[in-house]
Amino acid sequence: MLPLFYKLALASSDTHGSSEFFKGVLFSTINFMILGGVLAYLLRKPLIQFLRQRKEKWQQHIEVAQQNLREAEDSYQVCEQKLRDFDDEVQVLFRVAQDMVSSYRERTERDTQNSKDQLRKETELLVKQEFASAKEELRQMMIQSAFMAAHDVLKDKVGLQEHRNMLQQFVLNSQQLKRNIGAENEQGDQPALF
Repeated sequence: MLPLFYKLALASSDTHGSSEFFKGVLFSTINFMILGGVLAYLLRKPLIQFLRQRKEKWQQHIEVAQQNLREAEDSYQVCEQKLRDFDDEVQVLFRVAQDMVSSYRERTERDTQNSKDQLRKETELLVKQEFASAKEELRQMMIQSAFMAAHDVLKDKVGLQEHRNMLQQFVLNSQQLKRNIGAENEQGDQPALF
């Protein structure tokens, strides 16, 4: 365009060669239009195709970016939900653990109390049995001692027939005493040793 204005400026100063000038300008303009038309005809399809491909490529990049954004948002939502679920699970597990510890503590205390009560009962029973056994043993020893002492005393002072009568009476009294002691033990009384 610049050469066209330059030629017009020269033509206005020179009136004599104006037809030559207009011919040159017209010819240059026609040449330019033909060149532009040929270039437009030849380059239009590749240029349109290039621009279309570039547009499609940018559209694909935009779609991929949007898809990645949607996937990232979905992943973020899923992660947030998993985190909330995890927090809920942790709270539930914590409550379950507290309940288990509490029930274990109660069961242990109950078992300890039961064991303590059972041990106390067994100990009391064992003490009663040992006491009854010791008491019976002591009575037997006292009876034998008394019998031996009486035997020695009576042997020297009493005749043989009187000795036998007294001995039978002593055995009868001992048996009666033994029955009385057995009856007292069945009643649960603890009679004095002497």
